[in-house]
Amino acid sequence: MNSSLTIETFTAHRQFLISIAYRMLGSLSEAEDMVQEVWLRWQRQNTAGIQSPRAWLRSAMRRLCIDQLRSARHQREDYYGVFVPEPSSATAGAKPDISAEREDSLTMAFTLMQETLKPVERVVFLLREVFDYNYADTAAIVGKAEANCRQIARRAKAQLLANSTPSSQPNEQARHLVEHFVSAAATGEVKDLLRW
Repeated sequence: MNSSLTIETFTAHRQFLISIAYRMLGSLSEAEDMVQEVWLRWQRQNTAGIQSPRAWLRSAMRRLCIDQLRSARHQREDYYGVFVPEPSSATAGAKPDISAEREDSLTMAFTLMQETLKPVERVVFLLREVFDYNYADTAAIVGKAEANCRQIARRAKAQLLANSTPSSQPNEQARHLVEHFVSAAATGEVKDLLRW
């Protein structure tokens, strides 16, 4: 395979690789670093013998991310806060297969929130953790005291950490909420999302 085809093949799979690394590492900057590392390995590889470039790239990315997680384990063991992945806008222009993977992840997350949190807890959690509203604004929106919102946010985080997977399959309501969430994340308008 000549070098221009090697570059084209890798470029065609770049967003796919970023999505894998981001979901495994939870950090967009680390995901970008891993993509660069896979690129270096891809360049050294004799690609003529590779039957499925996508499978080879996916395997290389997963191995590198696992190695990264093992080497960074002691850092997370010393961290006492709640681990929340960085928000990612890297896949805004993503191909349909990336968007579908992302939608599945979000749908599972919303299904988990539906099962675990009460409506007010969901709103407080989303406003604080996703949209970065301060407690005063969050309290005004949900009609609770600021101190109460702090407790609700703390309790919601603890409940979500305790229940890492939903017990049921995603339903149509969760898929509909994902659409509202993606729209709210893109525009900053959270009114439709808060009606849920």
